[in-house]
Amino acid sequence: MYKTAKLMWIYTEHPVHAGAGTGVGAIDLPIQREAVTGWPIIQASGLKGCLREHFEFLAVKKGDTVGQQKIVEAFGHNAAEHGGALAFADAKMLIFPVRSMRGTFAYVTCPLALQRLKRELESIEQSGGQNLALGLDLETDRPTEEHIWVASGKNNTVDSDLTIAANQSHLVGLEELSFTAEPKSIVETLGDWLEKNAGSLPWLKNGPLHTRLAVVSDNHFKDFVEMSTEVVTRNRIDDATKTVAKGMLWTEEHLPRECVLYAAVFASDPFVASSARQCADATAVMNFFANDAEYTPKRVWLGGDVTVGRGLVHLAFA
Repeated sequence: MYKTAKLMWIYTEHPVHAGAGTGVGAIDLPIQREAVTGWPIIQASGLKGCLREHFEFLAVKKGDTVGQQKIVEAFGHNAAEHGGALAFADAKMLIFPVRSMRGTFAYVTCPLALQRLKRELESIEQSGGQNLALGLDLETDRPTEEHIWVASGKNNTVDSDLTIAANQSHLVGLEELSFTAEPKSIVETLGDWLEKNAGSLPWLKNGPLHTRLAVVSDNHFKDFVEMSTEVVTRNRIDDATKTVAKGMLWTEEHLPRECVLYAAVFASDPFVASSARQCADATAVMNFFANDAEYTPKRVWLGGDVTVGRGLVHLAFA
């Protein structure tokens, strides 16, 4: 039984290729996506693997046998003698960066993404984790297809770096789409909550975070995460002919820089005898994973193509 839990934030500083194998569509090597929503995810097995690699590298580098035992207790025994005390959920999309006519790009989310985050926060609290209540009412009001929610200032005015004044209204241009800006206090509330609970992430902002945040409809968010990922064409050159080798031209999909994902991490007591443990209980396991000054990662390399600059992500815990 899991006795404590934390929320792990993942911020993509480099494009990330969490691959789904060979594709059957226009993209040869697509990224992982949910079957129901079509939104990008990073599967838990990939998260666990890259994190374990980070911990093991540090333990070997330090010659830390105690740390190596803690890693076995937290992540599991390689010989399958026992499982790990940590359990990881898939990393889910919360904020997707979208090109903007004003402000360069916007941190975009939608009501469905926020509802799913609220549900994840409830599961963390029910598993012994901190109460990170989001405090947003998403049941009674949602942006229409023509509108985009931005932060509201004094007297319900627009407080956003993304808007363009037009006659009596404000517009926001994202990719090839134009939206009418609607000031909403919920955007400022979300920005304040993120700065409190994910403030160590490398946000790109000139002032308060809410000035770059925007909430669109679920349908538009789905379009953005499906159509606005990075797709690159790669090849391999034949050394003899100095031309593209036969069959060595392919396309790869990546999560772009500045995405924000989250994953719940749960901890139980280690599955070894109490007398042999280096981590006494679930709390000690979680502290080793998320709060250890020597081991807890700030950045890790995640997914494929790391030798060509893909996969650097920034981590934070709440």
